Amino acid sequence: MTDRTVLFTANAGFFVSAGDISLAVDAFPRVADRGFSALSEDHFQQLCQRSDLADIRYVIATHDHEDHYSKRWNQQFLNCHPQARFIGAVEDERAPKPSVPPHDSLLIGASQAEAPILLRSDRPTYYLPGITFEFLRLPHEGAQFADVTNYGCLVTFTGPTPCRILFVGDAKPADPTIAEWIGGRHIDLALLNFPWIALPKGRRFIEEYLPNTKIGLIHLPYEADDRNHYVTAARKATEQLNIHAITLFTEFGQELLF
Repeated sequence: MTDRTVLFTANAGFFVSAGDISLAVDAFPRVADRGFSALSEDHFQQLCQRSDLADIRYVIATHDHEDHYSKRWNQQFLNCHPQARFIGAVEDERAPKPSVPPHDSLLIGASQAEAPILLRSDRPTYYLPGITFEFLRLPHEGAQFADVTNYGCLVTFTGPTPCRILFVGDAKPADPTIAEWIGGRHIDLALLNFPWIALPKGRRFIEEYLPNTKIGLIHLPYEADDRNHYVTAARKATEQLNIHAITLFTEFGQELLF
């Protein structure tokens, strides 16, 4: 992966690289919801063996639904990349490293370089060398998932390739809390579930709060699995936005420079 690159895996999973820092977000979905796609064993092994991911620093889980997080594959990937730090509301069982205690704001130095971070508070922020994570607990879309702990994050790369990205897990499209959280800051890339484009309220949010932001649409099936025509609907919806920089992620290994 080159500077400022997104690499798509499956469903809502991706890797991001900016400068010498790479991270994974919900990158290993082993189970597919009906009408969507999961990561195959072969593709997972390819990710574990990629030389351009060998120095990955962070592995993030927005929530623990199986179409976003696999305990088995998360553990296996971390074992293959012992320098990587896990961040999420899901317990990371990799021992013997102690976890970083929950904080609302914390500067983390080299002495805690690999300890996992367990998200617990509503708006925890972590300042690490070359990168800042601003997490926000956001309600999961759907009343049946009201008890699910879901986090979004503003990630600011502060090193030689500065940029800021946004992802929100399975948050409700156009949640007004997100607008307040963004606070008018420029975001280079937002990775959002496809209902943000399919729903009028999502399109209005993007036009008002992310007008100069590249948009990556995730939580779409692979083209070959699109029996419910979600990809087709998303493509049609993009035509209703006055934003040209929209990418639909629909194939394993698809990359985007931003």
